[in-house]
Parts: sequence; structure tokens; C-alpha cells
Amino acid sequence: MRLLEREAQLTQLTEGYDRALHGEGRLLLLHGEAGAGKTSVVQHFLSALPANATSLVAGCEAFFTARPLGPLVDLADSLPPALTVALRETGRSHTLFPDFLTFLRQAPNPKVLVIDDLHWADAGTLDLVRYVGRRLANIPVLFVATYRDDDLALDDPLRHLLGDLPAATTTRIAVPCLSPSGVSALARHANRAESGLFEITAGNPFFVTEALNCRDGVVPPSVYDATLSRFSRLTPNARALAELVAISPKWIERSIVAGLINDAEVLIDECIEKALLRANGRWVSFRHDLARQAVEQSLMPGRSAELHRRIFAALMHQTTSEYGLSRLVHHAQLGELRADILSLAPRAARAASLASAHREAAKHYALAIEYASDLDPAKRAELLELAAEEYRLVSDVDATITATRTALELRTELGDTLGQGMNLRRLAVALGEQGGRAAAEAEIAQAVATLETMPPSVELVRAY
Repeated sequence: MRLLEREAQLTQLTEGYDRALHGEGRLLLLHGEAGAGKTSVVQHFLSALPANATSLVAGCEAFFTARPLGPLVDLADSLPPALTVALRETGRSHTLFPDFLTFLRQAPNPKVLVIDDLHWADAGTLDLVRYVGRRLANIPVLFVATYRDDDLALDDPLRHLLGDLPAATTTRIAVPCLSPSGVSALARHANRAESGLFEITAGNPFFVTEALNCRDGVVPPSVYDATLSRFSRLTPNARALAELVAISPKWIERSIVAGLINDAEVLIDECIEKALLRANGRWVSFRHDLARQAVEQSLMPGRSAELHRRIFAALMHQTTSEYGLSRLVHHAQLGELRADILSLAPRAARAASLASAHREAAKHYALAIEYASDLDPAKRAELLELAAEEYRLVSDVDATITATRTALELRTELGDTLGQGMNLRRLAVALGEQGGRAAAEAEIAQAVATLETMPPSVELVRAY
């Protein structure tokens, strides 16, 4: 399909690149509803760049818990070796952002940095965008980020980021749905009837494209029906491959698909021919995430769990770094792999916490706690205490109190006086933040009294 009614957006992207040519960095934020065509606009722009332009393109995935600094991890092969080492060594994480900025500043040619789907970003990636976005004035970089703006809660971290970006170097570019005339033009170009098409799709480019690509000539009532209509035309083996890709947020490695599906390359070509999937040398993905979601939601629970378990097993053989843990946890959870969740979710939480992605760490700990009923009391108490600390860091006072009370009960049952004192102190602080001054004073008094029965300790100092 042609790219219609996007001249203004492409002009702004081109103007941003022209500024970068003269050493004036810009951050361009493309926003619109799901399916509005934000990624298509960026791809069209990138395809028209000069041959000597350097493009760094990465994105965020819709994992259960976002990967810490996922876009930077994906770009690791394009970064200097020192930056790649800093990305993987937690002890050097404090130098990562300045080193990345230096890498951008020293570019021999203007760079175009793209981070797609920022609405799925982890806290670390949002901090990276904030850090680079506030320092672009004299750097030859065009920084382009896309995000969905139709489902952002008021307290979404992305909203906080958007408010922190400097107006002097930041431009917001809306990508609206198509007008009735634009939808009609696409229909005429496809030699299809245009009657009722705009009313059914509301001008959403993805909905329109999906409807026009249905070869039976029937406009489906929703993108869900359109996607499954195309999906049903695949051969059984190609459908099995598409299902495997569908349960992998964003993309899946061709090597993994080849290891799990016979004749994978032939079947991938079939899916591409039917305009369902797209692929490059390393990855396979759906043409649009809404199509992926439609196929994923059509799977029966047992079939979905089986596919997640197969991908999990394949990933376990090749994932060696802490940065692959979020992905493993995602598939372990949906594959109902209880033991693996208990093993991996706390590790993923620790990795996220070290990367200052505390919201993601809290989610991982919360998931582990759901499956922790069979742990021995000491390990369960430790898990709850680690979770409570992450809840505190993201200002979730209610969750902090709940986790701390449960940990306190376990430490009491174990006769762990030091653990009791620690949890009483944390509980007092949380109750104070909640506004319960009297209850907080009672808890801290009990913490001091409990800890004073033991030899002097750091916990007693903290309680005082």
C-alpha cells in the first residue's frame, strides 16, 4: 500500500535530519494510536536517506516485564566494544549514558537513532531517552522515537518523560488516522470497493490495509477478523510457524524458528507472500503487532502454553546474559513453568534493579511471590523483603506494607529477631508515608525494643 497523507510528517523528519547535518541535534517524537502507521513513516524516511547516513534502529517489546535497556542491548553489535562491555558490566552502569552520548557526538556522519514503541520501554530506556534528549543541542544526531498515545495512563512513566524534555530541541509529530478521502484513495489503488470502508476502520491505516488485503472481497468487521482470515489461508505447517512467531513479542530469531519448525525457511516465505510476516537476515515478525495479537489471542490455552514452553527451552540453550532474563520469564510464565519462574524471576528482578529499572524489578518479584508458596519460610521471607524494597522505590506503599507484614510473620515464626526488627522498621516507615503516624510510632517503638534484646547492630542504628 502507498503511504498517503504523511507528507507533513516526512517533511518534519527531513528538516530534523538537515539540522543534524549542521550539528543541531533534534529529538522527534512520533505519536499516534496503535496502527496509525508510525513505524511505516519512519521506515519510509530511513529508506530515502543518503547512502553515507548511519542509522541505528531498535525497539521495545511487549514482554510481561520489559527488558532493562532493551534497545541498547539490541544495538550492541553497532556500538564500540567499550560501550558493549559497559552495557553488560553492572559496575560500570553509571558511565553507560555518558559513554553513549560521547559515541553519538563523535560520529563522522550525522546519525539517525530510532527507538520504536517507546510505550513498552523499561525505566532504564526512558532514562536514556531523557538523558540524551536533554543534551542534543550541539550533537549531530536525529533521535526519533515512536509511541502509542491512545492508552497512556496519567501516571505512566512515559508521560513523566515527555514532560521533562526540552522544548528547544524536541518536536512532537502526530501521526493521525487517514481521512475519508485517504481511505478512498487506498481503495481505488487496490481496485477495491470503498463503500463503508472508512466507517468500519475509522481511518486506521492498519485496519484499512488489512481489510483491502482480504482477497475474498469482504470487508471484515475488525482487524481481528481480517488477520485471522489471512491466517486461515496458510497451509497447516505455515500456520504452526505463524503461531510460534505470534507468541513472541516483537520478533523471534530465525535460528530459533528453524530449530523448532521443519522447512522453516519455505514456510516463512509462504507467510511473507500472504503478507502476514516480514523477515530479515536474523529476525521474523508480524507485519504489525495488532496482527500478532489477533493470532495469539486465537490460540487455545493448552496450545499457547505448549508453544511458550518450546520457545523457553530453545532460549535456555542460547541465553547466557542477564539481559535475556526478562524474555525467559515471559515465556516461563505463559508456559506455566512454575519451577523456572521461581528460579528466573528473582534473577531478572535483581538485574533490573541494578539497571535502575525498579518498576520492572517490582513486577518480577511480584510474579515470583505468586509461585513462592512452597518455598521454605526463610527463602520466602527474603523474597518478600527484596520485593518490599522495590515496591518502596516505586512508591507503592500498599504493596510495601503487605509484603513487609507477611515477611514479618515469617521472621517471627522462625524466631529471627534481627529480621523482625528490620521488617518492623520498614513497616513503620511505610505506615508513616501512608499517613498513619500513630501506627508508625508504635511499630518503630516495637522495632527498637526488639532489636535492643540483641547485641548492637546496624539494624538497631537504622531503627533509632
